[in-house]
Amino acid sequence: MQMILREVVSLPFLMEDSVTMYSIEGKPNNRWNLDSYRIGVEGEKMFYAMISAYIQDFPKPDIEEKKGDGGKDFEYRGVRLQIKTNYKRVESRVEHLKLALKDIERADVFVLMSLHVDGKGRFEGFVVKEGIRSKLRKSEKFYTPYIDNGDLNKSIKDLVAYICGFN
Repeated sequence: MQMILREVVSLPFLMEDSVTMYSIEGKPNNRWNLDSYRIGVEGEKMFYAMISAYIQDFPKPDIEEKKGDGGKDFEYRGVRLQIKTNYKRVESRVEHLKLALKDIERADVFVLMSLHVDGKGRFEGFVVKEGIRSKLRKSEKFYTPYIDNGDLNKSIKDLVAYICGFN
């Protein structure tokens, strides 16, 4: 897992000292580890780098939060966003948006970002809370319900319109 951290930190558009800025002090030790937290933070920073090109007053990620974010990573004009990040070791692997049922109650928009082994990040798509339960699937492979990649909206333009209230 140490190799993952070097690749995550090497992303050119991320904020300086991402590893040292993010504290895991007080984080629960529950199937998550340091690398998982850091990958999640990198996903939030990738999302911010992308969305701030479209919405200039979009808030920066709060990567110094010590008690968790309560299920929302960003809030803009009353719209709560949860960013999920998957780590891709193989470029051709299809990523799905895995959501715990409690996540659904905490946010209005769910965004899937992927972090690739080559250090590149990608916006995989998003889904809004309305009607989300009809898209949830179950599988023996995943421990939590998930939204199939094909059910994600891939349009950044649609995401910006929804966040800004133009939907």
